[in-house]
Amino acid sequence: MYAEFMLDEKDFQRKADAAFEDLKRRMLTAGDEHGFDVEGEAGKLEVLFEEPEEAKFVISPNTPVREIWISALSTSFKLGWSESRNAFVLEKTGEDLLALMSRVISQQLGAQVTLSAGMVPGQDLGPVPVLRIGDRCVIGRGSHIVAHHLHRAGFQVVPINPSAATILGRPVSPSLAALPPDVARGIDLVLIFRPSEEVGPIVDAALTHLPNLRAVWTQKGIVDDAAAARARAQGLVVIQDRCIRTQHLFMKFGHARDE
Repeated sequence: MYAEFMLDEKDFQRKADAAFEDLKRRMLTAGDEHGFDVEGEAGKLEVLFEEPEEAKFVISPNTPVREIWISALSTSFKLGWSESRNAFVLEKTGEDLLALMSRVISQQLGAQVTLSAGMVPGQDLGPVPVLRIGDRCVIGRGSHIVAHHLHRAGFQVVPINPSAATILGRPVSPSLAALPPDVARGIDLVLIFRPSEEVGPIVDAALTHLPNLRAVWTQKGIVDDAAAARARAQGLVVIQDRCIRTQHLFMKFGHARDE
């Protein structure tokens, strides 16, 4: 065990909670860039990968022995508290929690991942149905991760894609205009995964064909201020250049912040 002394239970829980909160925020930001998902409940974090192959890492505190345990890459890692470094550290390598998670995530993805801080704005739209425009993501594999996350979280995902029959087990419409009227009436959030230059026609079609639309959201790197102004003029909430998955997770964890 790396700790120079045994922490009492309350002190361990306080330090572990702080370490988990910091790690969680950093992994949420890295997940957007590198295409992995992060979930957490009951004092446990899970890192979920779908590419290059499915895998799950689990990070959890072990209070009786005052360690943080990590299951990753078919290996168990046990980190004890180091007072001199003010961090949980893997005794064998000297890596702290962030360094170790950076290493194992990089090995899983086959690409360098360095965990760094990042936060997103606190905009709560409530548990509304979600319409995704362009399930074949133009910003890499991120949209696949986002779609599955929203689906798992209980959002109603209505896919629009001219070249697919089903997505997430749901029938796909080729365009907004082709949506059945009862489906169109139930949609109040449009989530766009298309290049910025394609946003304008999508927003105009949404304003025309979705009578109960309340919000337009464009993912990271997607901005069209003119289209946003047209939507806002109709009374809609507009959020641009933000990842809805990260926002939802920060809100789920109770920490929605500016990026």
